Amino acid sequence: MALETGYGREELKSRLQALEQEIARIEAGNNPDKKDLDALHAEYEQLQTQLNQNDLREAA
Repeated sequence: MALETGYGREELKSRLQALEQEIARIEAGNNPDKKDLDALHAEYEQLQTQLNQNDLREAA
């Protein structure tokens, strides 16, 4: 699956930070929605992977 989202490095970092905050907010709730958490975790992992791949390309 292609991870091209069109995000630059700073946009990826910003989105990752926003996802971390949203995940923490949901997990802190009394009854977190597992489906929402799973979707957020999946998006986070995808963006983190893209950021890592971008870093590797820039280092090459």
